[in-house]
Amino acid sequence: MRKVYSLDKYKSKKRNKEKKEIRKSQHILHSGYSTKRIESIIDSLLNKHQIIDLPIDLYGLAKKENITIMDSFFANQNTSSVVRRFSDKKFIYVMKNYHQKDKNFLVAHALGHLYLHMFQNSSISDDDKILNFNMKHLKGNQNIIKEVEANKFAYTLLLPKDKFLLEYKRTQSIFELSEIFQVPEKAILFQIKNLNLDSQFNLLKIP
Repeated sequence: MRKVYSLDKYKSKKRNKEKKEIRKSQHILHSGYSTKRIESIIDSLLNKHQIIDLPIDLYGLAKKENITIMDSFFANQNTSSVVRRFSDKKFIYVMKNYHQKDKNFLVAHALGHLYLHMFQNSSISDDDKILNFNMKHLKGNQNIIKEVEANKFAYTLLLPKDKFLLEYKRTQSIFELSEIFQVPEKAILFQIKNLNLDSQFNLLKIP
């Protein structure tokens, strides 16, 4: 005999199911790379090649790591970058007509995929929503953990916490910080929020 649920019971059952899904997703998120682990990987990489100046020389770093970066056009207009690994050969393809600051973030994001997720022959493509600097568009996507980690890698590489805080104390101009670190202004705003500096931020200082 088929069970018939009242509306309240149906809603309660649905809420319980959603709670289980949330707990499951939180467990998966915690099973990936921690912030400290990502920072350690990046510190080792920068120390290895003695890279200390700002902005971080991504293209020089990639060359030293035998990673080829190429400007490209993609058949899918929504694609912003593609990263591929074939044996010991690694390639990052970035949409050619993007602004250089956008390219820098996409390259750093792609490097995150290479160092965190790609240990065998594989390919990962990212769409242009990556440049929205949030993960809302990935809700329900099984790759959300990888994308969050690749973004975390990009921010940690391009906007080193200590150097960012130092520059932030000197100037709170989004435009100037964007020029110093050579990243999009949206990335600066995200980092300000990420470091809980937004309550101190004076919007009048935005040029």
